Amino acid sequence: MFGAIKVTLQLSAAAVVVQNLLERWQHTGLFDLDPKALSSKLVARAYGQDEGQFNGKKGPRPHKIAVAALAFAQGMRDYDLSSDEYNACHLSIGSILMEIEANGHNYPLTGKDRLFLELAAREYASRDPVNVNDVADLQPPSQDAASIAPLTVEARSSDPELRRRMSDLQARMDAFPGRN
Repeated sequence: MFGAIKVTLQLSAAAVVVQNLLERWQHTGLFDLDPKALSSKLVARAYGQDEGQFNGKKGPRPHKIAVAALAFAQGMRDYDLSSDEYNACHLSIGSILMEIEANGHNYPLTGKDRLFLELAAREYASRDPVNVNDVADLQPPSQDAASIAPLTVEARSSDPELRRRMSDLQARMDAFPGRN
């Protein structure tokens, strides 16, 4: 019973991260969507892929930021390329990747978190339409994969293309007049 409560709290925390990012994009006026409903749907969809990865049966429970990134990656697969939902998910993954690039050493991330973030980064970089029935790339990692060392400053991505995209996204975000 307490395990179910912990999972619910963990997924709620991830949904809040997702909702906050979606609200941020909605406030820019770029998108017309319901952040609360979409955040719940995205996190539930990611959770439904493999509940064992989230409830602690297959390694440690993932960090809320990793769950949010995975939920956004799944959203990119679920929505049409031209939809507001797809574009909001894409921008949100970029925001998460920029945060991890800048401050990843401050998060208590496990190997499972790192793999979830890598899956999201691959989806972010691809921007190609994919078959939503082909979710093999977004399957959470096995329990053995969760034993990889936590993400540290030295282990963070040094991919120049990802850095360029993150820089471009940051410049676009900074260009919005009402951005805090």
